[in-house]
Amino acid sequence: MPWRSPGRSEVQTSSTPVPDGESLRQSALAASWRRDRRVARRRLLWRWTLWVLARYGWLLLVLAALILAAIRYSQAQKATESARTVSLSSPPRATGPAWPSTMHTPRHRHPVAQQGALNHEPEPCLHPPRTG
Repeated sequence: MPWRSPGRSEVQTSSTPVPDGESLRQSALAASWRRDRRVARRRLLWRWTLWVLARYGWLLLVLAALILAAIRYSQAQKATESARTVSLSSPPRATGPAWPSTMHTPRHRHPVAQQGALNHEPEPCLHPPRTG
């Protein structure tokens, strides 16, 4: 019966030869040296970067602040210049007098007196009686 027959174990043969121990060791050593050189370059770059920042970092901050201030100043100048051109190009609007007339402004009263005015109670007399 086929399920009882001993299974055939097929050994896969490779067309490439199996590397010997010395070549495997040499390739692992070369990969390790490449990684070591990459790590050394990265560490050296970080050391130089930190040294430059420690020595000239304050100067970089000052330059960045000056550049930002110059940009903001130029934007403010453009905004005021555009506001001037708009105000010069548009005709003046018809408005009332520069100061309000005293006939139409309500007198400043005490808050209690203002509440009485809202309740339609008679306003208290603020002027002394006339004699004469």
